[in-house]
Amino acid sequence: MEVSRVLGELGLQDKPGDRRTYGRRLEKRAREGLEAEQLQQVRRGWLLGSEAFRDRVLDWMEKKRLGRGRKVRPEQSDHDHGRRQAERIIQEMLELLEVSEEDLLAGRKGDWRKRLIAHRLRKETSVSLGWLGERLGMGSEGHVSRISASLDDLAQHPGLRSFQRAMKHNARKKD
Repeated sequence: MEVSRVLGELGLQDKPGDRRTYGRRLEKRAREGLEAEQLQQVRRGWLLGSEAFRDRVLDWMEKKRLGRGRKVRPEQSDHDHGRRQAERIIQEMLELLEVSEEDLLAGRKGDWRKRLIAHRLRKETSVSLGWLGERLGMGSEGHVSRISASLDDLAQHPGLRSFQRAMKHNARKKD
């Protein structure tokens, strides 16, 4: 059914003010049928449904993000998506760095590999600094922010230089 026809049935016109009125009416109607617990879930989260439905929505969001070639805006609806994407990147980086997760987590808070992973995650995902600090064993949000914002001071680090050479060598092999 056409939007203007739906609005017209309610005595409204297809203009911004009447669309907002219609939106408020829909929200009110939706609240009428919900129990208090369900309403709390709607206020707290971004999705009402089963875990399987949530996973389908997140997979769809990922496909849309990849199709556009740009990052999905970091809103409340993106928390689960951002964490899933971050976990995939962490696994990818562990393979590239040829280090086990246990060895990485056992290392110092400022380990160059943790910094490299955190720097990439900050650029490509919407995960919080607190999540990064906890997940990678890097400490507080402030510490994560300071040591992952820039990698300039690592430019001469032997481990990073070796990693960069290996990446260039692998890239040449693929071409």
